[in-house]
Amino acid sequence: MLINSLLANRGGYLSSSSRDSYWDSLKFWLMALVVLGHTMELGLLTESPQMRWVKATYESIYLFHMPLFIFVSGIFSKLKERKRYIKGVLLIFETYIVFQFLHFALSHASVSAFFLRPKLWYLLSLVYYRLIILAVGNWIDEHRVWAVVLSILLCAAVGFLPGTEILAIQKTISYLPFFVCGYLMTTQTAKDITHRLPVWLAFVLLIVVFIFYAYTGKVSSPYSKYAYGVKISSMCHRLTLLPITAIVALAFMRIIKSNTIFSNLGQSTLFIYAIHTFVISVMLVLINRGFLPNNYLALFGYAVILFITTAYCGQFDVVKWALNPISKTIEKIKQ
Repeated sequence: MLINSLLANRGGYLSSSSRDSYWDSLKFWLMALVVLGHTMELGLLTESPQMRWVKATYESIYLFHMPLFIFVSGIFSKLKERKRYIKGVLLIFETYIVFQFLHFALSHASVSAFFLRPKLWYLLSLVYYRLIILAVGNWIDEHRVWAVVLSILLCAAVGFLPGTEILAIQKTISYLPFFVCGYLMTTQTAKDITHRLPVWLAFVLLIVVFIFYAYTGKVSSPYSKYAYGVKISSMCHRLTLLPITAIVALAFMRIIKSNTIFSNLGQSTLFIYAIHTFVISVMLVLINRGFLPNNYLALFGYAVILFITTAYCGQFDVVKWALNPISKTIEKIKQ
């Protein structure tokens, strides 16, 4: 079904004038999960009393939220105007460099940590993905099935490839199948596939995933160290996760509805992603020193407050300047 859908939509692009509020609403909820997941991680680091529920929430979110984000990124990474496309890649890279340097400076991390563990790895991966489109986008369009197959083979092999531990290369390759599938779909095709799943079944699937993690304590998210191991079993783990993640992501897409408020806030997800990790770091210090309570409800509350605050702040022009201060300043000087 997926391959047939890819073959049936060669080169279908979404124009900026036909912006669909569903996708911004989806981005809103995905970013909410990013913030919630990182907040729940505080419970894992500090051994929250309700560890079972913290871990179940964390693992359930991490099973699909970034693969789905990358799938959506693929949908909206069509190459229409090369010059504008390159400018967009440079702006993303600028945001990554600015905020990665801030993390590096404020945390007093080593130089190796700057390269080995990028805080905003998704932005760096997005740069890689779009460079791939610039380089071989035409080949991907012309050899759609082979492009998907090759991305899956690279995902399987990534644990065995030397030098992929730095600069988010492992994560980029691991999630490449999701980006390629998104790139080869139109927004309408993706929605058509999603709507083949009944809403009630989508809710059941998501609840089953949560219960599974709550009562088994399994760690099977793509983020686990095991997923990147140099073993055949790790490779099988990565390949097994692909269809499971795709099904859960499909279920999540199915329960999302278009909403004007959510779609407007969904357009500010870049700022939320860039800034929330700084606040999370402060929270960790406060929890460790006993200034903030550490339980499931408290962590959930922190996530809600953090997300709403950053989403609101993301509407201001000064925030948009902060994401690309270098290019914005140069543009101002030229005027």
